[in-house]
Amino acid sequence: MPKATWGAGDQALSSADVDNAERTEPRKRYSGELPMSGTYRWVIQSLKKGESGAGNPKLIVTSTLDGTWMPNHKTYDGCPVWDHIPVMKSTDSRVANFLDAIGATGDDLLNKCIIDENGYVTKLGNLGDPAGILVYITVKRKVTTKQYPNPGIEVDYNGYIQVDDDGGADPTPPGEEPPF
Repeated sequence: MPKATWGAGDQALSSADVDNAERTEPRKRYSGELPMSGTYRWVIQSLKKGESGAGNPKLIVTSTLDGTWMPNHKTYDGCPVWDHIPVMKSTDSRVANFLDAIGATGDDLLNKCIIDENGYVTKLGNLGDPAGILVYITVKRKVTTKQYPNPGIEVDYNGYIQVDDDGGADPTPPGEEPPF
C-alpha cells in the first residue's frame, strides 16, 4: 500500500511541523449534559477572524457556559458553543446584535480590531482583549439528521444580550417566560 503524503513543495507539512506547532486555543473536554433551549450566561473565550467557504469574512465566537449564574445551570458549567457570524452588509443586524451585547461598536470591530498571526482578536477597540467578557446567549438545540446524528446546541438568531454591570439583568424578552 502507498504511504500517504500531505502537501508538496514549499507547503509540505512535516511531522516536526505538527509536533512543534503552537497550540493556539487550549480547550477543556466537556462531556456533560447539553443545556435545554433557552438563555444562559456565557463567558467569551475567544473571537477569531475567519473566512467562510465562499470567501466571506466571518467572526468566530467561542464561549463557555457560566454555571455559577443560576444554581440549576451548574450542571452545564463549561459547556462550549461556537458561533460563526458573517461580517457582511447583508448580515449587519447579526454583527450589531453581537457587538451591542459585548459593549463594542462597529468602529471597534472594523477599524480598531487587532488580531494575532492566527487570526485571534487580541484587542477590540476600548474593550481590549474580548476573552472573559460575560454575555447572555440564547441557544437552541440542533435538529439531528442522518448526516449529523449527534445532538448539539447553536446560538439562536440574534441571540446575544448584554449583561448589566451587576450581572443580574433579566434577559427574558417581554411576554416570554424565563427558560431557566
